[in-house]
Amino acid sequence: MPPKKIKDWPIRKEFIKRNLEFFKSTTFVNEMGINSKNIVDVAALDFNKNIFYGFEIKSEADNLQRLFKQLSTYVTFFNIFYVVAHE
Repeated sequence: MPPKKIKDWPIRKEFIKRNLEFFKSTTFVNEMGINSKNIVDVAALDFNKNIFYGFEIKSEADNLQRLFKQLSTYVTFFNIFYVVAHE
């Protein structure tokens, strides 16, 4: 039996934990809807500086088929956007 693929929730929890200090003045939102078709995995919203960070997590259990459409939507909303991807 092949090893179980890592899904995004463990990555998401660890990512937020590791970045709390850097994003200390932000509000983290999991599964934030941008429009009726796109939900970003994690958003870090800094209302003091009006900077919105978006993070799309692609685990080894994900595929990349929707990524281009997701990115084209996310870059219109977030000031800074990252894709956190499995190698």
